[in-house]
Amino acid sequence: MNDEGAKVEIPCIGEMFPHLDVLTTMGRMTLPDAFEGKWFLLFSHPGDFTPVCTTEFASFAINHERFRRLNCELIGLSVDQVYSHIKWIEWMEEQLKVEIRYPIIADPNGDIARTLGAIHPPNSNSTIRAVYFVDPDAVLQSVLYYPRGVGRNMEELLRMLRALLVVKQHKVATPANWPSNEFIGDEVLLLLAAVVVIYIVLGIFALHAAQMAMFVVVPVALRESGLAVDHHWVVYLSVLLGSFLVMVPAIIYGEKRGRMKPVFVGAVALMLFAQLGLALGIDRPAAQVGDGPVASF
Repeated sequence: MNDEGAKVEIPCIGEMFPHLDVLTTMGRMTLPDAFEGKWFLLFSHPGDFTPVCTTEFASFAINHERFRRLNCELIGLSVDQVYSHIKWIEWMEEQLKVEIRYPIIADPNGDIARTLGAIHPPNSNSTIRAVYFVDPDAVLQSVLYYPRGVGRNMEELLRMLRALLVVKQHKVATPANWPSNEFIGDEVLLLLAAVVVIYIVLGIFALHAAQMAMFVVVPVALRESGLAVDHHWVVYLSVLLGSFLVMVPAIIYGEKRGRMKPVFVGAVALMLFAQLGLALGIDRPAAQVGDGPVASF
Protein backbone atom coordinates (compact mmCIF):
# COMPACT_ATOMS: atom_id res chain seq x y z
CA MET A 1 0.00 0.00 0.00
CA ASN A 2 1.12 3.55 -0.66
CA ASP A 3 1.59 5.88 2.29
CA GLU A 4 -0.78 8.82 2.75
CA GLY A 5 1.40 11.25 0.84
CA ALA A 6 1.75 9.00 -2.19
CA LYS A 7 -1.93 8.39 -2.96
CA VAL A 8 -2.95 8.92 -6.57
CA GLU A 9 -6.12 10.81 -7.47
CA ILE A 10 -7.77 8.85 -10.28
CA PRO A 11 -10.20 10.68 -12.61
CA CYS A 12 -13.61 9.04 -12.65
CA ILE A 13 -15.62 7.88 -15.64
CA GLY A 14 -18.54 10.25 -16.11
CA GLU A 15 -16.69 13.30 -14.81
CA MET A 16 -15.90 16.32 -16.94
CA PHE A 17 -12.37 16.26 -18.30
CA PRO A 18 -10.29 18.84 -16.40
CA HIS A 19 -9.44 22.17 -18.04
CA LEU A 20 -5.74 22.02 -18.97
CA ASP A 21 -3.42 24.52 -20.66
CA VAL A 22 -0.67 22.45 -22.25
CA LEU A 23 2.48 22.90 -24.31
CA THR A 24 2.71 20.42 -27.17
CA THR A 25 4.82 19.65 -30.21
CA MET A 26 2.21 21.61 -32.18
CA GLY A 27 2.19 24.65 -29.90
CA ARG A 28 0.07 25.61 -26.92
CA MET A 29 -3.38 24.07 -26.60
CA THR A 30 -6.27 24.16 -24.16
CA LEU A 31 -7.96 20.87 -23.34
CA PRO A 32 -10.66 19.83 -23.87
CA ASP A 33 -11.54 22.95 -25.91
CA ALA A 34 -9.02 22.14 -28.65
CA PHE A 35 -11.11 19.11 -29.63
CA GLU A 36 -14.54 20.67 -29.31
CA GLY A 37 -17.20 18.61 -31.07
CA LYS A 38 -14.92 15.56 -31.34
CA TRP A 39 -13.86 12.58 -29.33
CA PHE A 40 -10.22 12.54 -28.32
CA LEU A 41 -7.94 9.86 -26.95
CA LEU A 42 -5.17 11.06 -24.66
CA PHE A 43 -2.45 8.48 -24.03
CA SER A 44 0.58 8.81 -21.77
CA HIS A 45 3.90 6.97 -22.03
CA PRO A 46 6.88 6.49 -19.69
CA GLY A 47 9.53 8.15 -21.85
CA ASP A 48 10.77 9.22 -25.28
CA PHE A 49 13.18 7.01 -27.24
CA THR A 50 12.23 3.89 -25.25
CA PRO A 51 11.52 0.70 -27.26
CA VAL A 52 7.91 -0.04 -26.27
CA CYS A 53 6.86 3.62 -26.44
CA THR A 54 8.43 3.98 -29.88
CA THR A 55 6.43 1.04 -31.25
CA GLU A 56 3.27 2.42 -29.68
CA PHE A 57 3.67 5.93 -31.08
CA ALA A 58 4.47 4.54 -34.52
CA SER A 59 1.39 2.34 -34.36
CA PHE A 60 -0.80 5.27 -33.28
CA ALA A 61 0.56 7.18 -36.27
CA ILE A 62 -0.16 4.32 -38.67
CA ASN A 63 -3.73 4.02 -37.34
CA HIS A 64 -4.34 7.74 -36.89
CA GLU A 65 -6.68 7.97 -39.86
CA ARG A 66 -8.80 5.08 -38.56
CA PHE A 67 -9.39 7.01 -35.34
CA ARG A 68 -10.20 10.15 -37.30
CA ARG A 69 -12.84 8.31 -39.33
CA LEU A 70 -14.56 7.71 -36.01
CA ASN A 71 -14.41 11.46 -35.22
CA CYS A 72 -11.60 10.93 -32.72
CA GLU A 73 -8.31 12.80 -32.44
CA LEU A 74 -5.11 11.64 -30.70
CA ILE A 75 -2.81 13.41 -28.26
CA GLY A 76 0.18 11.98 -26.40
CA LEU A 77 1.74 12.87 -23.03
CA SER A 78 4.93 12.27 -21.05
CA VAL A 79 7.14 14.07 -18.54
CA ASP A 80 9.76 14.80 -21.22
CA GLN A 81 10.60 18.26 -22.57
CA VAL A 82 9.02 19.43 -25.83
CA TYR A 83 12.50 19.47 -27.44
CA SER A 84 12.90 15.76 -26.63
CA HIS A 85 9.49 15.03 -28.16
CA ILE A 86 10.43 16.85 -31.37
CA LYS A 87 13.74 15.02 -31.74
CA TRP A 88 12.01 11.70 -31.09
CA ILE A 89 9.40 12.46 -33.75
CA GLU A 90 12.17 13.31 -36.22
CA TRP A 91 13.92 10.04 -35.41
CA MET A 92 10.73 7.98 -35.96
CA GLU A 93 10.01 9.73 -39.24
CA GLU A 94 13.56 9.12 -40.44
CA GLN A 95 14.10 5.58 -39.15
CA LEU A 96 10.60 4.10 -39.19
CA LYS A 97 9.19 6.12 -42.11
CA VAL A 98 6.06 7.11 -40.16
CA GLU A 99 4.75 10.64 -39.84
CA ILE A 100 3.45 11.73 -36.42
CA ARG A 101 0.50 14.02 -37.15
CA TYR A 102 -0.84 14.28 -33.61
CA PRO A 103 0.46 16.54 -30.80
CA ILE A 104 2.48 15.30 -27.82
CA ILE A 105 2.20 17.16 -24.51
CA ALA A 106 5.42 18.16 -22.75
CA ASP A 107 4.97 17.86 -18.98
CA PRO A 108 8.49 18.05 -17.46
CA ASN A 109 7.20 18.82 -13.95
CA GLY A 110 4.54 16.11 -14.08
CA ASP A 111 1.72 18.48 -13.08
CA ILE A 112 -0.61 17.46 -15.90
CA ALA A 113 0.14 13.78 -15.45
CA ARG A 114 -0.65 14.00 -11.72
CA THR A 115 -3.92 15.77 -12.45
CA LEU A 116 -4.85 12.82 -14.67
CA GLY A 117 -3.63 10.19 -12.23
CA ALA A 118 -0.93 9.07 -14.69
CA ILE A 119 2.00 9.03 -12.26
CA HIS A 120 2.01 6.07 -9.88
CA PRO A 121 4.82 6.45 -7.30
CA PRO A 122 5.68 2.72 -7.06
CA ASN A 123 6.56 2.90 -10.79
CA SER A 124 8.97 5.89 -10.44
CA ASN A 125 8.02 9.48 -11.28
CA SER A 126 7.53 8.89 -14.99
CA THR A 127 4.10 8.58 -16.53
CA ILE A 128 2.58 5.13 -16.82
CA ARG A 129 0.81 3.88 -19.92
CA ALA A 130 -2.65 5.39 -19.50
CA VAL A 131 -5.46 5.94 -22.00
CA TYR A 132 -8.33 8.43 -21.58
CA PHE A 133 -11.36 8.44 -23.90
CA VAL A 134 -13.16 11.81 -23.85
CA ASP A 135 -16.43 12.40 -25.71
CA PRO A 136 -17.52 15.55 -27.63
CA ASP A 137 -19.23 16.83 -24.48
CA ALA A 138 -15.85 16.73 -22.67
CA VAL A 139 -17.01 13.84 -20.46
CA LEU A 140 -14.48 11.15 -19.56
CA GLN A 141 -15.92 7.90 -20.91
CA SER A 142 -13.15 5.38 -20.20
CA VAL A 143 -9.78 5.13 -18.45
CA LEU A 144 -7.24 2.34 -19.04
CA TYR A 145 -3.92 1.72 -17.29
CA TYR A 146 -1.14 -0.54 -18.60
CA PRO A 147 2.10 -1.61 -16.90
CA ARG A 148 5.38 -0.34 -18.31
CA GLY A 149 6.22 -3.64 -19.98
CA VAL A 150 2.96 -4.11 -21.91
CA GLY A 151 2.36 -2.17 -25.11
CA ARG A 152 -1.15 -1.09 -26.03
CA ASN A 153 -3.24 -2.83 -28.67
CA MET A 154 -4.58 -0.50 -31.36
CA GLU A 155 -7.33 -2.89 -32.43
CA GLU A 156 -8.66 -3.06 -28.86
CA LEU A 157 -8.57 0.74 -28.52
CA LEU A 158 -10.44 1.10 -31.80
CA ARG A 159 -12.92 -1.58 -30.72
CA MET A 160 -13.53 0.27 -27.46
CA LEU A 161 -14.01 3.56 -29.29
CA ARG A 162 -16.59 1.98 -31.64
CA ALA A 163 -18.38 0.46 -28.65
CA LEU A 164 -18.43 3.79 -26.80
CA LEU A 165 -19.87 5.49 -29.89
CA VAL A 166 -22.63 2.89 -30.19
CA VAL A 167 -23.44 2.95 -26.47
CA LYS A 168 -23.60 6.75 -26.32
CA GLN A 169 -25.59 7.19 -29.53
CA HIS A 170 -28.12 4.39 -29.12
CA LYS A 171 -28.30 4.03 -25.31
CA VAL A 172 -27.49 0.33 -25.42
CA ALA A 173 -24.82 -1.96 -23.96
CA THR A 174 -22.31 -4.14 -25.82
CA PRO A 175 -21.63 -7.77 -24.82
CA ALA A 176 -18.26 -9.44 -24.25
CA ASN A 177 -15.96 -9.46 -27.28
CA TRP A 178 -18.33 -7.19 -29.22
CA PRO A 179 -18.72 -7.11 -32.19
CA SER A 180 -17.80 -10.82 -32.24
CA ASN A 181 -19.65 -12.17 -29.23
CA GLU A 182 -19.83 -15.97 -29.08
CA PHE A 183 -23.61 -15.96 -28.68
CA ILE A 184 -25.09 -12.89 -30.34
CA GLY A 185 -22.33 -11.73 -32.71
CA ASP A 186 -22.45 -8.01 -33.38
CA GLU A 187 -25.85 -7.44 -31.77
CA VAL A 188 -26.12 -5.09 -28.82
CA LEU A 189 -28.10 -5.33 -25.60
CA LEU A 190 -30.89 -3.03 -24.58
CA LEU A 191 -30.38 -1.42 -21.23
CA LEU A 192 -32.91 -2.47 -18.59
CA ALA A 193 -34.70 0.87 -18.71
CA ALA A 194 -35.04 0.61 -22.49
CA VAL A 195 -36.43 -2.93 -22.24
CA VAL A 196 -39.02 -1.82 -19.71
CA VAL A 197 -40.06 1.16 -21.83
CA ILE A 198 -40.37 -0.95 -24.98
CA TYR A 199 -42.52 -3.58 -23.30
CA ILE A 200 -44.65 -0.94 -21.62
CA VAL A 201 -45.31 0.71 -24.98
CA LEU A 202 -45.99 -2.64 -26.65
CA GLY A 203 -48.28 -3.68 -23.83
CA ILE A 204 -50.28 -0.46 -23.90
CA PHE A 205 -50.75 -0.55 -27.66
CA ALA A 206 -51.64 -4.25 -27.64
CA LEU A 207 -54.12 -3.84 -24.80
CA HIS A 208 -55.83 -0.86 -26.39
CA ALA A 209 -55.91 -2.54 -29.79
CA ALA A 210 -57.44 -5.65 -28.23
CA GLN A 211 -60.03 -3.65 -26.30
CA MET A 212 -61.05 -1.76 -29.42
CA ALA A 213 -61.35 -4.98 -31.35
CA MET A 214 -63.40 -6.67 -28.62
CA PHE A 215 -65.79 -3.77 -28.25
CA VAL A 216 -66.39 -3.83 -32.00
CA VAL A 217 -66.42 -7.58 -32.69
CA VAL A 218 -68.33 -8.77 -29.60
CA PRO A 219 -71.36 -6.49 -30.05
CA VAL A 220 -71.78 -7.58 -33.64
CA ALA A 221 -71.66 -11.26 -32.66
CA LEU A 222 -74.02 -10.76 -29.75
CA ARG A 223 -76.56 -8.88 -31.82
CA GLU A 224 -76.75 -11.90 -34.05
CA SER A 225 -77.35 -14.19 -31.05
CA GLY A 226 -79.65 -11.84 -29.20
CA LEU A 227 -77.50 -11.93 -26.04
CA ALA A 228 -75.60 -9.28 -24.10
CA VAL A 229 -72.40 -9.66 -22.09
CA ASP A 230 -71.14 -7.97 -18.94
CA HIS A 231 -68.42 -5.37 -19.58
CA HIS A 232 -65.98 -7.26 -17.33
CA TRP A 233 -65.90 -10.26 -19.65
CA VAL A 234 -65.05 -8.04 -22.59
CA VAL A 235 -62.11 -6.76 -20.54
CA TYR A 236 -61.02 -10.33 -19.74
CA LEU A 237 -61.09 -11.28 -23.41
CA SER A 238 -59.31 -8.09 -24.46
CA VAL A 239 -56.49 -8.77 -21.97
CA LEU A 240 -56.07 -12.28 -23.35
CA LEU A 241 -56.03 -10.99 -26.90
CA GLY A 242 -53.55 -8.24 -25.99
CA SER A 243 -51.29 -10.81 -24.34
CA PHE A 244 -51.48 -12.95 -27.46
CA LEU A 245 -50.54 -9.99 -29.67
CA VAL A 246 -47.35 -9.34 -27.66
CA MET A 247 -46.36 -12.91 -26.76
CA VAL A 248 -46.45 -14.38 -30.27
CA PRO A 249 -43.82 -11.99 -31.72
CA ALA A 250 -41.66 -12.52 -28.61
CA ILE A 251 -41.86 -16.31 -28.96
CA ILE A 252 -41.07 -16.17 -32.68
CA TYR A 253 -38.08 -13.90 -32.03
CA GLY A 254 -36.82 -16.09 -29.20
CA GLU A 255 -37.07 -19.26 -31.26
CA LYS A 256 -35.49 -17.68 -34.32
CA ARG A 257 -32.50 -16.37 -32.38
CA GLY A 258 -32.21 -19.44 -30.17
CA ARG A 259 -32.72 -17.28 -27.10
CA MET A 260 -35.86 -17.28 -24.98
CA LYS A 261 -34.98 -14.34 -22.74
CA PRO A 262 -37.30 -11.94 -24.62
CA VAL A 263 -40.15 -14.37 -23.97
CA PHE A 264 -39.62 -14.36 -20.23
CA VAL A 265 -39.25 -10.57 -20.13
CA GLY A 266 -42.40 -10.27 -22.23
CA ALA A 267 -44.29 -12.70 -20.03
CA VAL A 268 -43.49 -10.73 -16.89
CA ALA A 269 -44.48 -7.44 -18.53
CA LEU A 270 -47.68 -8.95 -19.87
CA MET A 271 -48.69 -10.33 -16.49
CA LEU A 272 -48.36 -6.82 -15.10
CA PHE A 273 -50.45 -5.39 -17.91
CA ALA A 274 -53.03 -8.15 -17.55
CA GLN A 275 -53.43 -7.33 -13.87
CA LEU A 276 -53.67 -3.64 -14.69
CA GLY A 277 -56.22 -4.24 -17.41
CA LEU A 278 -58.35 -6.48 -15.24
CA ALA A 279 -58.22 -4.04 -12.35
CA LEU A 280 -59.32 -1.18 -14.58
CA GLY A 281 -62.08 -3.29 -16.04
CA ILE A 282 -63.38 -4.44 -12.65
CA ASP A 283 -63.33 -0.91 -11.27
CA ARG A 284 -65.47 0.38 -14.10
CA PRO A 285 -69.25 0.39 -13.66
CA ALA A 286 -70.89 -2.71 -15.09
CA ALA A 287 -72.02 -2.21 -18.64
CA GLN A 288 -73.80 -4.29 -21.19
CA VAL A 289 -72.88 -4.78 -24.78
CA GLY A 290 -75.67 -5.86 -27.10
CA ASP A 291 -79.42 -5.64 -26.83
CA GLY A 292 -80.42 -8.90 -25.13
CA PRO A 293 -80.24 -10.22 -21.57
CA VAL A 294 -76.85 -10.50 -19.84
CA ALA A 295 -75.23 -13.81 -20.71
CA SER A 296 -74.23 -16.06 -17.84
CA PHE A 297 -70.66 -17.53 -17.98
